[in-house]
Amino acid sequence: MFTLTSNEWSDFDFYVSHAVRTCIGEQVSGDEVITIRTENYLLVGVIDGLGHGKEAAAVAKQVKAYVAEYKNQDIETIIKGAHQHFLGSRGVVIGLARIYTDGAFEFLGIGNIRARIVSEKDRIELVSKDGALGVRMRASLFLQKTKMQKGDRLVMYSDGVSNRLFRDNIVFPRFGGLSFVQSVIEKYGKEHDDASILYLIKQEA
Repeated sequence: MFTLTSNEWSDFDFYVSHAVRTCIGEQVSGDEVITIRTENYLLVGVIDGLGHGKEAAAVAKQVKAYVAEYKNQDIETIIKGAHQHFLGSRGVVIGLARIYTDGAFEFLGIGNIRARIVSEKDRIELVSKDGALGVRMRASLFLQKTKMQKGDRLVMYSDGVSNRLFRDNIVFPRFGGLSFVQSVIEKYGKEHDDASILYLIKQEA
């Protein structure tokens, strides 16, 4: 049996929906989704505690709280600081993106968090480097920068969601998205892993 939670919110600049589902037989998920709105930017991310169950859930929640506390630091500093803070823990893989109200975009991923920007003309794959925060991480990180235009969509998900998501010819909605993330989890979520997805639409540029 699974437990699925989902939510959505929007303002003038952004629309965000997300869904998280537990591994079969577990009461809690080791995946967490981050959405932090400030005056000038939106910070979003997906965290996947290594393994599943209560221990994975605990460290994922702790990392989420750390990111929230240090949200105003640049992404690379947040990731490096969290790695040092959680050294010796079970560890997590993580993808973080900051999108400014003018559309300026940056992403940094550690481990097997997958992310893409979908536009009308292109799909930009965002690269996550090998490693696990709190366990092992490269000294040099890879911060990707681009610009999101009005109508562009960001899709970010844990490895509990099958990569068939992008091999299948599915439609990524330009408006709304709560039913979309729910259906992705139901169709592409792996039974024996926690699964999470975040879906963001840039509404103004």
